[in-house]
Amino acid sequence: MCYFKACCKSNPKVEDHSLNLVQMYKVFFNEQSLSIYSEQDILTSADYIVIDSDEQIKPIIIQFIEGDEDLNLVSKDPQLLFEHIKQSFKYVEAAGGLVTNADEEYLMIYRLGYWDLPKGKCHSNETGSSCAMREIVEECGLKSLKIHHHIIDTYHIYEHKEQMYLKKTSWYLFESLDPNEELIPQTEEDIEQVVWFDQDELEFALDETYPNITMVFEAHKNKL
Repeated sequence: MCYFKACCKSNPKVEDHSLNLVQMYKVFFNEQSLSIYSEQDILTSADYIVIDSDEQIKPIIIQFIEGDEDLNLVSKDPQLLFEHIKQSFKYVEAAGGLVTNADEEYLMIYRLGYWDLPKGKCHSNETGSSCAMREIVEECGLKSLKIHHHIIDTYHIYEHKEQMYLKKTSWYLFESLDPNEELIPQTEEDIEQVVWFDQDELEFALDETYPNITMVFEAHKNKL
């Protein structure tokens, strides 16, 4: 059942030529993405929709949710546009961890047919980094952990019980300090496996993961 009842009566104006763009936000829904840009420094050529009034926002959200294509939005104030988009959803904050070890392997979990990273909703008054560490402990069994730094925030939309949610997940880099620590999947959360992947094996796992997880790995590599 779709949360949005109205329909877009006319297509918004789509431009297609070179524009200076810097991406500010990227929101995923299933396999598609909605990106919000500000006119800045990077020269690119893409289809984009200029947002210059509040009346455009709801039809754009409907187009994104009911369609199957990526959308690129351009605004003079990307942060304000994102805040207006948030108001159409129930907003949830979560956090997760990208865990490495001394062998330069990466920890991933297998859940519901996809390779994923440990993550979950933040408790009341819980910081993002504390939430990420708790989720790693609960979902993977690791306890000897060192946090390094924040990697990136990702956003995705999902539906639950006829309510549409927009979830922000803050990602942090962790290091596992005990090479002998047992990996224990949290089966009550539908986690079937917890596995260390080396660099070669990681490519296989990333072929069977979500777009936002790929984005986390790309952001991590850019900080190396």
